Amino acid sequence: MAKVALPKVLKSAMLLVMLGSMAPVRTLAQSRGAVPVVGLNTGTAIGDLSAVIVHVQELDGGPLAVPALVILTSLDNPGGYQTTTGAGGIAQFNGVPGGNYTIKVSAAGYKGASEDVTVMGNNGIVNSFMGLKADNNSPDNEAQLEKPGIPLLVGKSRKELDLALAAMRSSNNTGAAPHLAYILKHAPGNPDVQFVAALYAMSVQDAAGARSHLEMAIGIFPGYAAAQIELANLLLSSNEAAGAIPHLEQALSVQPGSWRAHWLIAEAYLIANRDAERAKFHAVKSLELGKEKAAGVQITLARAQAIAGDRDAARKTLEEFLAKYPSSPASPRAKQMLDALGTTSTTPTKVETIALLPLGAAVAGNLFADVPPSSMLHLPRGVDDAVPPVNATIPCSLPQVLEGASRRTREFVVALERFSATEDVIHDELDAAGVTRKSYHRSFNYVAALEHPRPNVIVVDEMRDGSFSVSEFPGALATEGLPALALVFHPDYEKDFTFVCEGLGEWHGKPSWQVHFEQRAGVPARIHDWEIGNRSYPARLKGRAWISASTYQPLHLETDLIEPIQPIALEYEHTAIEYAPVKFPDGQRKLWLPASAEVYSRFRGHFFRQQHDFSNFILFSVNTKERPKAPGTQ
Repeated sequence: MAKVALPKVLKSAMLLVMLGSMAPVRTLAQSRGAVPVVGLNTGTAIGDLSAVIVHVQELDGGPLAVPALVILTSLDNPGGYQTTTGAGGIAQFNGVPGGNYTIKVSAAGYKGASEDVTVMGNNGIVNSFMGLKADNNSPDNEAQLEKPGIPLLVGKSRKELDLALAAMRSSNNTGAAPHLAYILKHAPGNPDVQFVAALYAMSVQDAAGARSHLEMAIGIFPGYAAAQIELANLLLSSNEAAGAIPHLEQALSVQPGSWRAHWLIAEAYLIANRDAERAKFHAVKSLELGKEKAAGVQITLARAQAIAGDRDAARKTLEEFLAKYPSSPASPRAKQMLDALGTTSTTPTKVETIALLPLGAAVAGNLFADVPPSSMLHLPRGVDDAVPPVNATIPCSLPQVLEGASRRTREFVVALERFSATEDVIHDELDAAGVTRKSYHRSFNYVAALEHPRPNVIVVDEMRDGSFSVSEFPGALATEGLPALALVFHPDYEKDFTFVCEGLGEWHGKPSWQVHFEQRAGVPARIHDWEIGNRSYPARLKGRAWISASTYQPLHLETDLIEPIQPIALEYEHTAIEYAPVKFPDGQRKLWLPASAEVYSRFRGHFFRQQHDFSNFILFSVNTKERPKAPGTQ
């Protein structure tokens, strides 16, 4: 059995020595009453202290319609300091000492929100992005953000799901039907199954069936962004624009990078209540994200501009669209609207009517555009295939981000003695098309132990069902060390890598700094290797991490191989780790630990996928007298 060590910090004397001294994290001094509230300005910190800039917006990213009250508090000053948002929904606190703070935001007609932020030190700027949800007694979307992802199918149902999708991608609905029937019978409670059934119904023009399956999918898992988007699209096509808006808000809170969701909600705002400002915001966002694929959004943008009374801008938008896309199916409608705009007697209401689009065809596009990766065919995109979109207006300070990420990594090493969890491992062997051919599943009582046997030495051990052996892993590969992969940001490792801050992005609706990293040339690889038999084969890595913009906690991390490992015929490997907060026994502190991870590889001519899901976490801090027990024991 091949063992994949991720990273290699287990039972290796050489590497353990390299980890070096883990000094306690220094708490930056805070002074009582030292935070003056200053009106909105350019964002430059005052003197030797830092600034906290709070951006308040709708939960879906749009501008807030009313002023908001913003309060900044700390342990030293629980009463806090307050100010109100100004232009663009921005509030600013200047002269803030380094330390940990809580931001609380409230506004009339909206549910209050709070967020913890970390100010790293002097002369820095911390940006916090607070999304408020309308207080309409609807379910709170925010609660979905920290839940684990969609559970994956196992066994034959997993294989049948992949086969159904493969047939549908080839427009072979007849071939997909028996596979779909099997999974609907054996796994109807899985949201992926209901979503695929909805795609099938849409492909055979069964709108009622598609709606029923989509409602079931989001009923099982409300955070299923793709299902929310497709249900909203069906509602828009049925002239139920007002009903589509909550589904799109939910989708954007989970998947803010969906250009289709931004396009659909722009149309929904125009149709439901002629809200031109929000429609313009989302149309522009859709164009930024979708680029060529979202060309038709310019028609929506022009409609919003015309409704807002800016006919010159609408005319310019349409002219640019026609010049660039003269053969587009939307061109006749754009020409008709442009002609109407050129006539002074044409009213905005008439322009609206001319500009209406058949959303089912124009916006829906490819039925598989928003199919999530999970169990759905393909190998994941490489970290260098494309840079996810970022907000170019917010500057990124790489030293500040690395300092914050390093602090969180040191906290992990210093504060955590051990944790236990339930680990579910799914091992799939795939064919060349990504269809599951064999699938294995095991659950373990998992314990990770972080020990300090002597200065400058740290040992990370993993025990499953009371054993350190990997022989019980399903399939031919065993992956170890996932909880420690974020050590790439530890001071003893970060010198092995080059880092680039790509800008402020989002991960599941949370503003985060996107940081690309790559192993330096000529530096030995010591954070990850493959072990086969008694031999170890170091792997050189590159990757991307999403680091919380407010607390610098890791939210998501992905890695690829820089080059294949030829001696063992390892051609490809992609690892993606999702992190989630877990509370310590005192209930006051949180540590971000891996909630799930996927490892894809092409090894000796075969494709493999491993899914690791962690749940039922129990943390044992260094100050507690409790000792870990295997999950499920008394």
